[in-house]
Amino acid sequence: MPTTSDLRELLRADAGEVVGTRVPVEQVIRRGRRVRFRRRAAMVSGACIIAAVTLPNAFNQPDPAQGPSTGCSRPSLSTAPAAGDMVTAGDVTVNVYNATLRRGLAHETAAELASRGFDVAEVAYDPLGATILGVGEIRAAASDSPEVEFLIQYAPGAVVVVDGRANRTVDLALGDAFTSLGNPIVVTPVPVPQPPC
Repeated sequence: MPTTSDLRELLRADAGEVVGTRVPVEQVIRRGRRVRFRRRAAMVSGACIIAAVTLPNAFNQPDPAQGPSTGCSRPSLSTAPAAGDMVTAGDVTVNVYNATLRRGLAHETAAELASRGFDVAEVAYDPLGATILGVGEIRAAASDSPEVEFLIQYAPGAVVVVDGRANRTVDLALGDAFTSLGNPIVVTPVPVPQPPC
């Protein structure tokens, strides 16, 4: 009749253990180190994944010292006046073009605009070669820009032409019906609108 110790050895043999051999202590220590290393590696990997998911959101939080964020952004052009400011002549860069056969019209008008505070960039005959029978054309990136709304007060009756330019300069192309600039007394500063959200 087999004893209990014999049965144990048979069970060990079925489980794949080598019966009757002893495992050296160094091998047991190495096996334990491998298990601990794998556990630590899994924990570090998990921590890295959690950090990668949560840290970008932590840096995108609004600064409470600056008050609540409206989510609005200002125009990217650095020369643009801030929302809520008033556009005056010094904020408008204008090119003055003569689209008529009258000599010196652009130079006289540019000198008068400069004396009223405008930043005059270029004075020449109309580079587009347009024939303008009316007062003139105001060419700009957008028809509702504050620079256009301010300049049109000096050239009442001029037609606004949107040309899709990438900057905030405004062209004033003078036509045959142009006689003089508008009265500066009735000109009012134009507020810069808050950008839509």
